[in-house]
Amino acid sequence: MEVNVYAPPAAVVMDAPKSPAAEFYIVSKSKFFVLFFATVGAYQLYWFYMHWARYRRYHKAQLWPVARAIFSLFFTHSLGGEIAHRLDRTGVRHRWFPGTLATGYVLSQIIGTICDRLSANDIGSPVTDIVGLTALLPISYCLWGIQNAANIACQESRGESNRTFTWANWLWIVLGMLLWGLVLIGLGMIFGLLPE
Repeated sequence: MEVNVYAPPAAVVMDAPKSPAAEFYIVSKSKFFVLFFATVGAYQLYWFYMHWARYRRYHKAQLWPVARAIFSLFFTHSLGGEIAHRLDRTGVRHRWFPGTLATGYVLSQIIGTICDRLSANDIGSPVTDIVGLTALLPISYCLWGIQNAANIACQESRGESNRTFTWANWLWIVLGMLLWGLVLIGLGMIFGLLPE
């Protein structure tokens, strides 16, 4: 029996089935905190955008993730609520307080923004500078509480699928470190440690 080596394969060739996309953004704890603090909190814009973009794709919903990221103060409670609904639908038990975390985020963000605006106009400096920077701590705590619930809701409690740093992550970290350098120089000048 002759075998034609140039003949197409006789077996049925199919693409591997695609795994369903997660309903929410998944990220590991270490990556979340490194990106959040390295970018002086700017990572939260991307974070909110990704949560709403995943939610929109998963539900085929008519919403604009960019607006929800920019105006996150108005959509943090609904994001927490959607994650809580997902946990309820899947029967996953997780003790958390989405309303409290969202309110903590909103209040901390407002306080930090007000202090940043005041310090930019030399009002209350250096206290407003320090309070503005310190607001990053409760903001990150609240957002991590929401993220942890999202990871659990998507059955990735440790966020292993998004734990490695990409070249884009490293670029943002480098840019963030430059920004931190400017912040530290500014604080050094305010406290008289550096000449103006």
